[in-house]
Amino acid sequence: MVASAVSPRWGSEGYVGWSCLNSVPEDSRVTLLTTPLCASEVRWGHRNGFNPPKLTEIRDSGTQWDLKVKHPLAVRLNQSLKARYDLRAFYRLVKESCSSTRVDIIHQTTIASWRYGMPYHGLGAPTVWGPIGGGETFPWSYANAVGRKTLAFEIFRSLNTGLMRFHPSIRRAVRSVDVIICTNHQTGSMLKRMGRTKPILFQQNILTQDAFDTIQSATSQRTPEALRIFTGGSMEDRKGYRLLLHAVHKLVFIAQIPIHLVIGGQGLELDTLKLLVRQLDLCSHVTFQPTLSTSAFYSALRSSHVFAFPSLRDNSPITLLEAMAAGCVPLVLCNGGPGDIVKSRFGVVLSLKTPEATINEIATELERLWRDEKCTSHLSRHAVTEIRQSYLACHLQKTLAKAYALASRSYDRSE
Repeated sequence: MVASAVSPRWGSEGYVGWSCLNSVPEDSRVTLLTTPLCASEVRWGHRNGFNPPKLTEIRDSGTQWDLKVKHPLAVRLNQSLKARYDLRAFYRLVKESCSSTRVDIIHQTTIASWRYGMPYHGLGAPTVWGPIGGGETFPWSYANAVGRKTLAFEIFRSLNTGLMRFHPSIRRAVRSVDVIICTNHQTGSMLKRMGRTKPILFQQNILTQDAFDTIQSATSQRTPEALRIFTGGSMEDRKGYRLLLHAVHKLVFIAQIPIHLVIGGQGLELDTLKLLVRQLDLCSHVTFQPTLSTSAFYSALRSSHVFAFPSLRDNSPITLLEAMAAGCVPLVLCNGGPGDIVKSRFGVVLSLKTPEATINEIATELERLWRDEKCTSHLSRHAVTEIRQSYLACHLQKTLAKAYALASRSYDRSE
């Protein structure tokens, strides 16, 4: 198992790597190939009672990409350079392993975008790649709903996607890896357009049973005095926070509905959002909590009626799953990973039209949830049930077992 990010105490990609490491099939023995930093994280976990049951060996790449930058565009470039650096280092490790011992499956779990093509096909073992995303598209009818920097980045990303789809090594990986696991259907469709004919499985991110139990045991309770809304994650313009704030303004000053919105998280757009809250005269209705501890975050979710996440482009956000586990009614746009996850039986899925239409639709749906307490309670219960039925670690284990079996059969046929 190759993981550029894996840790029992990190969020985001490190959480994905850790989940995969803990969810391999029962009959597996795992050698983990990772960076020195992540190797130390896994050993820390072992010392503190976090023990992946099938892990038998850890090997690290010996070197660590540690260039530190601060400018937002430089940060993104640095992440790309680090990923490619890690891929080259891991390729050497995988090649050495395949030449010295029996390897039944090579599984690359993180570097979770199709843009970093898995290079290990052809080394003499079946290959599995994923979960990966990155095929989500930005809805251009919402160009005026984001700032100029965000729009410039989305244009650059779209152009880059068009070019990278024809990169020889990426196309070779997309066509040659025995099984690919995608986090959303937009990514799967894009891989098929790139010539993918071998199996594609779908698996969004998951919650561990421990995380689910901890969320369920959080002590905060929802109060009826106001509609309590939580939104959060990285403070990026594409997340749709501006749309949400304009909808809240309509609810407060036109519909006269008592609203309390909590915005949790940090990022480049935090100051811009604070300014917009002042301009909309929402200071008494909006609270910013940029540095929530895990327990405080879970309590905030448990005290909220709705998790509003009108992201214009997103993969498979763990925060959305955590909110559903807490009983929040999810509100998302029908785009990317959130649109795959949320269904009308336990949440609100908004159509993609125009920014003005979405603002009105958010306001309409939030007003409905405020006025129909029985509907809100019904959706809340079903959101928790959906997590139990589809998004716990046991479901990832089934997906990995299926992927490994398909990869072995596909590799045998190609031989």
